[in-house]
Amino acid sequence: MFVANPQHVLFRAQENIAYKAKTIACAQGPLGKNITYLQEMMTTFQQYGIEEPSMTALTDYAVKLSMEISSTSSE
Repeated sequence: MFVANPQHVLFRAQENIAYKAKTIACAQGPLGKNITYLQEMMTTFQQYGIEEPSMTALTDYAVKLSMEISSTSSE
């Protein structure tokens, strides 16, 4: 489980959805891709009946960007 620290210098709660989605679509670390983590989190939300429209919109946008990035890099 990951928990955000809102006091951390890199925490950006106020960034717009486009900036967040691009960051998520491109981010990857030792535990894998950020987009994968976000998709898995949203699947878990659905399993528990949790509706979070802003997170759903962010996920949809990040997935779209991730697919665009993947198709561009494979050309």
